[in-house]
Amino acid sequence: MTKLNPTGTALVYSTYLGGGANTNSGGAGIALDANGDAFVTGWTNSTVFPTKNPIQVNNGGGFDAFVTEVNPSGSGLLFSNYLGGSANDDGYAIALGVGPEHSYWKDTKRVHYTHVCDGDALEGFSLCSRLEGILPALDTAHAIVEAMRVAAKRSREDVVLVCLSGRGDKDCDEVARLMGEDIHD
Repeated sequence: MTKLNPTGTALVYSTYLGGGANTNSGGAGIALDANGDAFVTGWTNSTVFPTKNPIQVNNGGGFDAFVTEVNPSGSGLLFSNYLGGSANDDGYAIALGVGPEHSYWKDTKRVHYTHVCDGDALEGFSLCSRLEGILPALDTAHAIVEAMRVAAKRSREDVVLVCLSGRGDKDCDEVARLMGEDIHD
């Protein structure tokens, strides 16, 4: 990680974020908050990736996504956490905050935000593709998995609705890579 001053003319800090020899870690997304803290996401197969105040203490298996918050001077971690299950999970982008509509909906309990691991999203992608003949976008595949979890707790008369937004064909190369398949033979 490297941070330059606002004019880009001087180095504020440059540091390494990763874990251990013979491991592979990569950063894919970074965002700054109003305090100048850097939030980084990416992937690692390290079992000694640096954590601080973690929710998930250990690598879940294979590659896990991570989210790390670094203080403005780059001298310390404020938070660092694995995000993943037993399958490979990658973090590609990070954004801070939510729009006012989402804040309102959450505060009025009209929505509930949760998470789904990438491995589960691949299962949702595969299931929707096999059963419905629809290639969902990966973000929609996350929603399909959560909808299945919600539906399992409800009566058969209840309706659970998922908006299939986005085209999944744009994600086929990534799905194949994550599933260890070559679709370009």
